Amino acid sequence: MKEKILFFLFFLFTYFTGLYFSQDYGISWDETIHQHWGVETYSIIIDFINFSVINNFKHFDFISQGPGVWFDLLTAFAADKMDLESTQEIYSMRHAFTFSIYFIGCIGFFLFSKIVFKDNTHAMIATFFYLLHPRLFGNGFYNFKDSILQAMIAISLFPIAKAFLTHHLKWICISAFLMGISIATRVIAIYIPVIFLMLFVIKIFIEKDFHRKWFLYFSFFIISVFTGIIIGWPTIIEDPFYNIIRNFNIMKNAPWDGAVFFFGEYVQASKLAWYYIPVWFIITTPIIYLFLLFTGLIIFIRNSSYRKNNNIFIYLFMLCGLLVPFLSILYFSSTLYDGWRHMFFVYPFCAFFMYKGFIFAIGTLKKTLRLGGNTIMIIGLILVFSAPVISIINLHPHQQIYFNAFAGKDPMQKFEGDYWGTSYYQGLNWLCEHSKFSVAVWAPHSIANNNTYLLDPELNKKIKFIKIGSLQECIEEVEGMDVTCYYMTNFRYQQDFLYNKSDLNQYPFNNEVYTISKGGMKILGIYKMN
Repeated sequence: MKEKILFFLFFLFTYFTGLYFSQDYGISWDETIHQHWGVETYSIIIDFINFSVINNFKHFDFISQGPGVWFDLLTAFAADKMDLESTQEIYSMRHAFTFSIYFIGCIGFFLFSKIVFKDNTHAMIATFFYLLHPRLFGNGFYNFKDSILQAMIAISLFPIAKAFLTHHLKWICISAFLMGISIATRVIAIYIPVIFLMLFVIKIFIEKDFHRKWFLYFSFFIISVFTGIIIGWPTIIEDPFYNIIRNFNIMKNAPWDGAVFFFGEYVQASKLAWYYIPVWFIITTPIIYLFLLFTGLIIFIRNSSYRKNNNIFIYLFMLCGLLVPFLSILYFSSTLYDGWRHMFFVYPFCAFFMYKGFIFAIGTLKKTLRLGGNTIMIIGLILVFSAPVISIINLHPHQQIYFNAFAGKDPMQKFEGDYWGTSYYQGLNWLCEHSKFSVAVWAPHSIANNNTYLLDPELNKKIKFIKIGSLQECIEEVEGMDVTCYYMTNFRYQQDFLYNKSDLNQYPFNNEVYTISKGGMKILGIYKMN
């Protein structure tokens, strides 16, 4: 009983602490666009329900091409019912909602682990691996695409495990519905119900459980999947099959012709080497986690005892859930960018095998060291989780730029830093608080202007304007201006030249007034230009 109370208090503390700190994070790329989409979709649905206007979703064809809008719809609904009017309130609410769903994913992973490992303590250890990944933890406050999908996959694991173990129609339908919501979040999750069905059919054949009921059960499974998709992605309702297939074809090789900074040079996103995702995963995941992941995978593959385990199909599902996306990327030669964020949804599967590696390591130490089992477990927990926790605290609120030692002393010499652009919020806040009069701001990206939506309305008045343009344009136009002008940058698309220049304080970076330095990197700089 005491154990359950402690776990409850831990989750309660984690949730409310996260809600409190969710206000520290800036606005990320595409967030303003998706907020607009949510409001537009919400308006259409309200009109349809009221029968005042029967609108056609084809008007929002671009939405049907992109990810599902259920989260944007949810936040638009919340903003309406909570009477939120200022952009500061709306985007703060979005971040609180993003973290809330991410947190529910943690709960889902804990419940799943409890079923598989049959022990609250071991389930909590597995959940630590899920929760305490610095980069993913930071994304969990504002990444309404990748982190929400990661959470939905984690939430669906509990009913999936129950379905494998009990064969009950209830759990089959619940898991299918959550898989549908996952697909509506990002269509790449379409492989999840496929491997579930394949493994379930194999399980039936091995157990020789031939029964007519399975035709009915699988029919309900498919219906539940599509119900989840339609509820989470209402804009495709006029032609769901066509829109799902079209979106999958788009997303398997996204039509983005930009470049990414990889090993010190810019490479076109559509022409990246096969090892782009593995490298990013390796350099942004705590090193001890990597060791335990590979240990867990090897132990599972080599240990024949798992084949007699009642949970074998759950283990196989977790293994397929991890490997299939990586193989798919290689097969389709997918366009990738912004690190491995498009693959965050595989992390619940990774955390599962990290835990297995951890338990194997603890068991090995118990056999070789003359120490009590509890003592070894406590030492192991401290060694594994202390560094990630310290990184989460030290990097706040920029955990998204976490790199391990494999990336070098200054990772931004070779890899992208704050590609989300959330650090502009802290930069603008500092500028407003330290300026007595109105100032003009130049920035290379529109995300800088978007972050003014989070500023306190009174402070925001000090920003006379934000002009989006290159550094050269700023230098040419700043002369003769009657207002103090600053150049603000997170160095995205500028790392191969301007980042080093700013590090050496060379003109025009010789008058640096503010910088955000984390993890040996300068992720944002503000420079006075006149």
